Amino acid sequence: MSLRDKLETLIKKKEIEIGEYEGKIKEAKSYIQALQDSIRLLPKYDNEGNGTREVRIKPGSNPDKVHELLKTKGHPLHIKEIVEGIGLEYNRISRSTIRSALSPYVKNGQLFKLVSPGTIGLIEWEGKQQQFELDESEPEDIK
Repeated sequence: MSLRDKLETLIKKKEIEIGEYEGKIKEAKSYIQALQDSIRLLPKYDNEGNGTREVRIKPGSNPDKVHELLKTKGHPLHIKEIVEGIGLEYNRISRSTIRSALSPYVKNGQLFKLVSPGTIGLIEWEGKQQQFELDESEPEDIK
């Protein structure tokens, strides 16, 4: 076998090897595409994986302002306190605006929770709700 034949044999082996690698690359790309399609079908969850949906609020929006106000105050607030707390004049329109902005979050169980009629709290306070009620009803003579 001549040198030329040996080189041609080596070239053919490498071409076959390259073809096998290209096949594996094609399979891997198909697999990645299938995984990406699966991800698109799933809801977005938080990093802890506890099943709560990750909620993104547009910075500066009314829900964002309410969220920051509630976090700052540390307890549920009546809609009137919320409207005034975010710097709006309390009237029928501003009350409806804030209620409408928060309604989808309350209905979907995201971020906000209706604690009592007209009173909004944060979902993260759900376990603390009983504590809020106890604090408000504690008699004066017990210290």
